[in-house]
Amino acid sequence: MTKRECLNYTDMIPKFLCDRMLGNLTRYLRFLGYDTVSATILPEGDPKEDSVLICMAEKDERFLLTGDKELAQRAGKRCILIHPGPVQEQIQTLKTLHIITDFFQFTRCSLCNAELIPLPDTESNQTIIPNNISPHDCTYCTQCNKIYWKGSHTDHLISLFEDMHLL
Repeated sequence: MTKRECLNYTDMIPKFLCDRMLGNLTRYLRFLGYDTVSATILPEGDPKEDSVLICMAEKDERFLLTGDKELAQRAGKRCILIHPGPVQEQIQTLKTLHIITDFFQFTRCSLCNAELIPLPDTESNQTIIPNNISPHDCTYCTQCNKIYWKGSHTDHLISLFEDMHLL
């Protein structure tokens, strides 16, 4: 049983909203299985983007993650200032603050944040996957049609997360 299954309420699992400066962190939180929205879903150049992000975070009960000190001050207690640096250090910051825990699951699309499902048979017949990978070992994003399977990239992520004591 995973830690996620042990929780009684899904709202106890943190959700995140990352500003534009935190693209790598956004993807890695998704790899870890966290519902993580990126500010890149908003139109670029909006002078009120910071205010929109604060409202979105409050409305959706998300932690706002930002590299912008001014935005962090304006946003209040559900905002976390993330310092520039390697994504491993940024994830470690969230772990140290007890925002994220020692588990991970490849359950979200790293591109669009949708939940992944087992690859449907209809898709596996139309998709090119490596010969050494069974379609039953693949997951599928219904939003952007990306297909995931365990390969060398997954092994690299597992090694990275093991080094960070997230496994």
